Amino acid sequence: MADASAPDRWRRLKDLFAEAIEAPEAERLAMLARLAAEEPGLAAELEELLAAHRADGGFVERIVAGAAQDVLRPREPSSWTGRRVGPYELLRPIGEGGMGAVFLARRADAEYEATVAVKMLRPGLFSEDSLRRFRAERQALASLNHPGIARLLDGGTTPDGSPYIVMEHVDGKPIDAYAQERGLTLAQRLALFRAVCEAVQFAHRNLIVHRDLKPANVLVTAEGEPRLLDFGIAKALDEDAATGLTRAGERVLTPDYASPEQIRGEPVTTATDVYSLGVVLYRLLTGKHPYAFPSGRTSEIERIVCEAEPDRPSLHAGELRGDVDNVVMKALAKEPERRYATVEQLSEDLRRCLAGEPVSARKSTFGYRASRFLRRHRAGSIAAAVAAAALLAGLAVSLSAARTARLEARKAERVNAFLQTILGAASPWRDGSKVTVKEVLDRASRRVDAELVDQPAVEAAVRRTLGETYAGLGLYDAAEAHLRRALALNRSLRGESDEVAECLMALAALETARGAAERAEAPAREALAILERRHGERDASVAGAWRQLGSVLQARGDLVQAEAAQRRAVAIDREAAPASAGLAEALNDLAVTLGTKGDLRAAEALHREALAVARRAHPGPHPDVAEALSTLASSVWDTRRDAAEAQSLYEQALAMRRDLFGDGHPDTTWTLYNYAYMLMEKGDFERSEDLARQALRGRGTTLPEEHPMVASTLVLLGRCRMGRGDPAGAEEPLREGLALRRRNLPPDHWLIASSESQLGESLAAQGKRAEAEPMLVAGYEGLKSRFGSDSPRVREAAERLQRFRSGG
Repeated sequence: MADASAPDRWRRLKDLFAEAIEAPEAERLAMLARLAAEEPGLAAELEELLAAHRADGGFVERIVAGAAQDVLRPREPSSWTGRRVGPYELLRPIGEGGMGAVFLARRADAEYEATVAVKMLRPGLFSEDSLRRFRAERQALASLNHPGIARLLDGGTTPDGSPYIVMEHVDGKPIDAYAQERGLTLAQRLALFRAVCEAVQFAHRNLIVHRDLKPANVLVTAEGEPRLLDFGIAKALDEDAATGLTRAGERVLTPDYASPEQIRGEPVTTATDVYSLGVVLYRLLTGKHPYAFPSGRTSEIERIVCEAEPDRPSLHAGELRGDVDNVVMKALAKEPERRYATVEQLSEDLRRCLAGEPVSARKSTFGYRASRFLRRHRAGSIAAAVAAAALLAGLAVSLSAARTARLEARKAERVNAFLQTILGAASPWRDGSKVTVKEVLDRASRRVDAELVDQPAVEAAVRRTLGETYAGLGLYDAAEAHLRRALALNRSLRGESDEVAECLMALAALETARGAAERAEAPAREALAILERRHGERDASVAGAWRQLGSVLQARGDLVQAEAAQRRAVAIDREAAPASAGLAEALNDLAVTLGTKGDLRAAEALHREALAVARRAHPGPHPDVAEALSTLASSVWDTRRDAAEAQSLYEQALAMRRDLFGDGHPDTTWTLYNYAYMLMEKGDFERSEDLARQALRGRGTTLPEEHPMVASTLVLLGRCRMGRGDPAGAEEPLREGLALRRRNLPPDHWLIASSESQLGESLAAQGKRAEAEPMLVAGYEGLKSRFGSDSPRVREAAERLQRFRSGG
């Protein structure tokens, strides 16, 4: 297109376009011929606009008008430096593209410190409908919690009408440039690319397609960790509200990385991302694009991508000949049905390339399997008989592996086909009404029952995805039904397997989250046993199982066993993944247990380490960082009574969780409760009670009626009423909280004893001495048996009992 610094050229192009679309066909052709003879470049641009106008029914006409106006009002990126966009201050431009300019920015409202990337979208590029849809989908995109995906954090419009989006800032280089600068080997490049595939597959499981994968959107940090940018933004900006179809004039894509169906304006599915990944992989391995575009014109790019066959990668790098060639070419197939059914399947074939195993991208002939075996087993000269026996044995293994690969490929294809239909129904607007994530999940659930009854492997995979997604929304009953069905199917299909262990851990996490930890221990222990038998005791998956078991035991009040489990998890993660989110979680869990036991200084040190590890794993705002901030705040208050630092940490955690999840999410509720608890102990009873009541608003909606959080918050309300000198007002919430704990916790749980002591204090203050004394005694004895005499909780209960007995 024309240079944005030439307003006169834009005015002329706009006028020529308006004249051409009104002229009869013969006159239009004559006008183009004259212009081509005089100004070939301008004629080519006009021809592109007319072609797009014919394809989309006239939408380009409005885009040209808007773009021309934008050119007449140029805004250089540098002119935005120092400006405030929402709560963010733009520091300097760090990139520019078709959608707009990207700035490094910082949070400037003192809520919490964060460096982010702010993308200023070009005015006139997107319609009001597009921006409304973007706001509707922003929360779903922000929920993509994966270490390989840069988070979408916020978005809005400036007072002068410039739309913007806020993303986690990633300091890295495009994947192809990184590989070239570091001189990565073929094996290193394939391993790096497989990490990218893992992140894309995670998004696909969460029903989100990227739509604009290219090296510029795949940055690699100095530590060698790939991070994907702009996930799902194209979908949020370009899907037509009424029909669910993409409008050609408003498409957000990069033509030389877009799939043929994407360029043609056809429905976009996960197969689109598979194709774009194929282009990225081609460039990563060869340093070249799979196609040559002599003129670089958009029309030429679109024609070649849709019609021409690319050169095989091995023409540029001979080491790629064979399996790698076949894998890349399968990903680049013109027809979606001929590509890999899932990104996971593409990644698995690359693993097989690295291991010298058969790949699904090549027909599994006897000679091919034999050559793979021989290549993997070059051990010098061996006696002929031994060689023959080894070959036969190897072929048997290869045949088995190939059969397994084919079965997994067929399952993946069916899972992908099912999820593609769900993605097709996942428009945020349908028939004029907003479609929520829950509604999409409910529709998928009904279709599973009807369509997958004769495909148990596919049904198991889909149900596990649905169960975990429901659980993430706090919809525990629906989640349990899917997870238990997935577990039963996997048991019948595979016996003892990783899939069975993963379902068991998901069930354990679900039961713990909804306050039924007593039902969570058995599945957590079974998952741990399966993974240890399959992978040994030092595998990262085993660390995850120990973390899950530790969380269950902690929730049950068995702090001794919880500590032992969490220390095992920390030890494995320190060895296997020293900078991982898993280690941050393990450190945080262990710190909470130590703090509950009264080892406050050790707990604070671990909390600080957990926050540092979480920030390394997630440089921007992230749920793990918010969790570490919140638990460190509690520890700082418990250990040193540093109200200023604790409040600052709580405010950062609360603002981050509200930004990420909104007010109704259980994680936000926990932060409200913990902050309120600190304020109660500080003596700010009025503000504490206000936050506690905010936390209770989720009861019966985002929190089940009898969730442990409900009981804890009721007890906190009672303590606030006591602090304000209203023991009668305190009695009702204290009684209800104690009743909930007695119904849902083991009889010897320390929280029951704590509630008994606090209710006893309320009764004593009202003069109900006969009822107060047994409560105070039971509370003190229960806490002492759990923690010993030196615990602050025990001393507090002892003081209540002593005051009562002295008549105070």
